[in-house]
Amino acid sequence: MVLFRCNSDNTVNQNEEGKNLPRQSIELPETVKDGLNKMAISFGMTQNALINLAVATMVAKFDVEGTRIFFDLISLPHKKAK
Repeated sequence: MVLFRCNSDNTVNQNEEGKNLPRQSIELPETVKDGLNKMAISFGMTQNALINLAVATMVAKFDVEGTRIFFDLISLPHKKAK
C-alpha cells in the first residue's frame, strides 16, 4: 500500500475565501493509485479533485439513502435467472 496525501508538496489547501481546509491522508493499494492516476489523466482532473468528487457523492448519497449505499459493496453477487 502507498500513503496518498492530497498535496504532494505538503502544503495546506485553501478554499476560495482563503480559509485553510483540513487535510486527510488515505492509504491506497498501488493498483488503485495507478488506476486513479489513469482516471485523472483521462478526465483532465487532478487526483485530489477525483477523490473529492467521489467522497462528496458518497456523503450526499448517505444523507439520502443511509447505509443502503453500502449494500452493493458488501452483498454477495446474485445469479440471474435464465
